[in-house]
Amino acid sequence: MRFIVLAVILSGLCLNGQQVALPRYNQVYQVATHNSYWVKRARHELYASGTQERLLDQLHFDHVRALEIDIHKIKNKPGQWAVYHTSKSANAFYENLTDFLKQLQQFQYSLPMHEVVTVVLELKEVFSKNFDEDHTPAQLDSILETYMGNDLFRPRDLKKRCPGSTTLCDCAKSSVDIWPTTQELRGKFIFLVLGNLHFGPFGHGGLGWATYANSENPSAFPMSSDFSRFGHKHGWKEYVPADMLSRAFQASIFQQVEWIHNKEHLAAVSKFIAAGGIVRGGSSFSRNEQQERINSGFHLLQTDYPWIQINDHGFDKPFRPLDSTRFNDPSVFIEPGERIFIPSDSETVWSRISADSINFWETLPSSTRYSPDKNFPNPFRTEGKGCLIAMSAEGLNYISICRKVNIIQNAVITIKVVAAGVTSTKKFTTNNRSSGLVGDYIAMRIEQHAGSGQSKVSLFSSSEMMYDSGSDKLIPKWSLLENKTLNFMLPKQGLQATQGPVLFVGSKRNGKYVTPKELIRQ
Repeated sequence: MRFIVLAVILSGLCLNGQQVALPRYNQVYQVATHNSYWVKRARHELYASGTQERLLDQLHFDHVRALEIDIHKIKNKPGQWAVYHTSKSANAFYENLTDFLKQLQQFQYSLPMHEVVTVVLELKEVFSKNFDEDHTPAQLDSILETYMGNDLFRPRDLKKRCPGSTTLCDCAKSSVDIWPTTQELRGKFIFLVLGNLHFGPFGHGGLGWATYANSENPSAFPMSSDFSRFGHKHGWKEYVPADMLSRAFQASIFQQVEWIHNKEHLAAVSKFIAAGGIVRGGSSFSRNEQQERINSGFHLLQTDYPWIQINDHGFDKPFRPLDSTRFNDPSVFIEPGERIFIPSDSETVWSRISADSINFWETLPSSTRYSPDKNFPNPFRTEGKGCLIAMSAEGLNYISICRKVNIIQNAVITIKVVAAGVTSTKKFTTNNRSSGLVGDYIAMRIEQHAGSGQSKVSLFSSSEMMYDSGSDKLIPKWSLLENKTLNFMLPKQGLQATQGPVLFVGSKRNGKYVTPKELIRQ
């Protein structure tokens, strides 16, 4: 199916007989969360801050399309990297890079034709080098290939568009059309490797970036930084051999820009952008700051507050044009995917289900909330709770499975049964830092028998994907949380939002997407 869609896109689109201008990757901007893995659970972590919101909520509810995680070598575990900032691993959502990639797999499953997601892997070793004989660039690439595979857009994929160019920088400036369109990149992930940290004896970020940039056939794009300084002096400068450094810069068509108030420096950044480079700009927290970055042509707006977005066009338009005058059809910015938004408290949308039927419902309910320290400027105070629910005809008896997020950003799954005036509940919570039995996905299997007047209900949650040999695809790895036999029929089945608005993504019944048009609002 993706091939057919892509073929149509590549053949050119027309609007009223006119060719439609399709935006390219370097012609749009997007919100990019900083330290996307970080949540304030432990105190006193040096210079640490972050988004403090679950990853799937960032990607869905706040429509973020660029992420960042800090990675560290795991001692005595060759080829494996942990995720944390500097010292407090409890402040990280993910125990390791693998668990983070499992989250991306779930996002891919829930929204297969999403706009391209750009992921910055920041090399964050404090006391040692970022790569060694047990943790090599090739081993890092191997993890990316294992979990993301054909969904990667790699440096070699860009080079195919510029035959004859010897470096990525030469490739980027070889044509104004060198970057693929955002439509061509849908369903893809672009990974970047950044090395920033270096201060005296602490950190070798610049050397780590240069080492990766000089590796053979990398799966990620090297990302240079104006924060890095190179030379023989002590302090802020780090020594990297001149030839190695030159090759690293020529391989880096992505750049991290921290010195955002130096006009002379911004003029150099502008030339980099004009030559096809992609820029992430630091300190893009407020709408005014974001406008400044856009005026400078920056593509990735780095922030801890994804709920604050300039010119926010909603869930299905995460990309916006740097120059809106170049595009004559706003529909090219609409991201495909099945979403159902329930904006008010205690609202249910449902289908009429016949007796003697078996139905398997699945969905990812998504919302956002205050960060745990309550200092982040989130004016919406959204604390939505999204449910799958099955009800009796009169609506007095029902069973539901719901997802909400608690103060430390763990997902809490609640099962509730109301029968003959009696209510019972059970709660399950996600693991702090790794995949487990409970995750963000929820599911409900309902088997009804008109003869007995009974319904058998099974309730599930999923925190990661598994390979299904029958379909040759990744599917949720469902964990059974509860089995219930109820002495009433459940002809009304669907979705419910309580305690605030909820966005339901990728909702399916018996493997087919549920659309808003086929649901009855109550």
